[in-house]
Amino acid sequence: MNSVEMIEQLKSMILGTTRVPGLKNRGMVDLDSLMDIVDELEKNLPVEIQESNEILKQKDSIVKSAMMEASRMRDEVQKEMNIQKVDAQKEVDAMMLKANDEYELKISHSEVMAEATKRAEELSQETQNDCSQLKLDAENDSKRIIEDAQKKEKQILMTADKSSKEKKDGADQYAREILFHLEDKLSSQLNQIRLGIDSLTEIKEIKIS
Repeated sequence: MNSVEMIEQLKSMILGTTRVPGLKNRGMVDLDSLMDIVDELEKNLPVEIQESNEILKQKDSIVKSAMMEASRMRDEVQKEMNIQKVDAQKEVDAMMLKANDEYELKISHSEVMAEATKRAEELSQETQNDCSQLKLDAENDSKRIIEDAQKKEKQILMTADKSSKEKKDGADQYAREILFHLEDKLSSQLNQIRLGIDSLTEIKEIKIS
């Protein structure tokens, strides 16, 4: 039975009280049953607060996911760098072979090697620059992902704390209002019962006299 159903049961119990003869709008209720429902209501109210706390557990999953994504990106960048290095080396080898074939009959071997070496150095430098840029981009992306995850985690925690506090305050206030209302009802009914007892006592004393 949820909180709303228990509140409805309380209303039904109050409306279905046994009327006291001669006393308008007064009746008797089963205090044990009433207190059982109130106790159960107090136990069920924290459930919504517990649901809000579940949001806090999501932070570990968010951070872990961000770290896995950053690691995956670093692996992909490293793989791409290795592929580019291999391709660059193949291009250098091909160019050196082509240079030897094309210029073997026109220029000296030393000039061919000098040109090929120069081009190889240029390609090597370009490859290093590209790899450095890829690595820098990967580090920046990884840092951004982690920062975004931390911001999201902080926002979730703030939202969860606020929601949990609002729900708890609302639940406490609602419970107090219900209990105050019940207290007023019970106090009024107890006063009427006391008046009835006093009236019966006076009637009995009069008969005895």
